[in-house]
Amino acid sequence: MKSFALAFLVLVAGAVALPQYGEVHVVDSVDAAESREARLVSGAIVAAIQEVSQRIRDAGLDPVLVDRVEANVVVVPLVAEISAFVDRLEFVGLSNIAVNHMDYSVLLNRMRFDVSLPEIRLAVGNSALHLVLLGNSAADANFRGTGSVRQIRLAGEVRVNIGIISGISIRSLELYFSVGHLESDVHLSILGLDLSRLVNTIVNDTIPAFLSKYQNDINNLLEKIVWEVIDRVM
Repeated sequence: MKSFALAFLVLVAGAVALPQYGEVHVVDSVDAAESREARLVSGAIVAAIQEVSQRIRDAGLDPVLVDRVEANVVVVPLVAEISAFVDRLEFVGLSNIAVNHMDYSVLLNRMRFDVSLPEIRLAVGNSALHLVLLGNSAADANFRGTGSVRQIRLAGEVRVNIGIISGISIRSLELYFSVGHLESDVHLSILGLDLSRLVNTIVNDTIPAFLSKYQNDINNLLEKIVWEVIDRVM
């Protein structure tokens, strides 16, 4: 989010610094110049988002594909030891950032955007964790299954004031966050207690109901956070 805010402010400033056209030019020339500046700003922000996507992939965070991994950690010699394994882990979709809409109005100093993650998906063929204390089995946990989040969407509008002396300041900010669909089909047991139904109910029912009920509060909180980030960047 900080990278997006920084890119936006720098690019708006760059657009304002471009040659402006006075009354001696025909209207078509003014419109063409404004259109070029608008495309410059929106296009560069799209490029910045694409760079973020590439960095996620370069960091090995999308996709994450693990055939099998095992670990054994001696926490305290002869006292506590943890062993674990994961089979067929797949995590995909984090870098697939879709830019549904992006436009900047030079005349109004307004940016409208709509970006989303079509789907983030996690699948685990099987996994387990085993804790041994003082040579005796103390705890076991098992997890397998799939989960996904579809259409994580952030849309909004940012209006700025631009002055030669005062620089760039935010005039207004509106954000709209939504999640299209959550789906969980997992099996989880801890200490022999089957928690699968509880986890699936929370993901499939409780969280969507919470997001729907408190959507306005979530949007207001996001606006405050983003505004603070932008202020710090400036």
